Amino acid sequence: MIHTLSTRSAPRHRHEHIGKGAISVKGFELLVNDTRFEHIPKILETPKSEDLHEDVENMRILRSLVKWLH
Repeated sequence: MIHTLSTRSAPRHRHEHIGKGAISVKGFELLVNDTRFEHIPKILETPKSEDLHEDVENMRILRSLVKWLH
């Protein structure tokens, strides 16, 4: 299992959205396209509101980075 967590600032544990924290969009692109991790489950922790609209946007961004989906 891979647990991805991008934070705003160290050493505090504050979650951030895709491309807004310490892991860049390019970093996530490299991760989602690395075939060594193809069959490994992944967990993504990001900030959430009650309607979870942020999850929809974060997943849209991640899916747009996957090269084999295009």
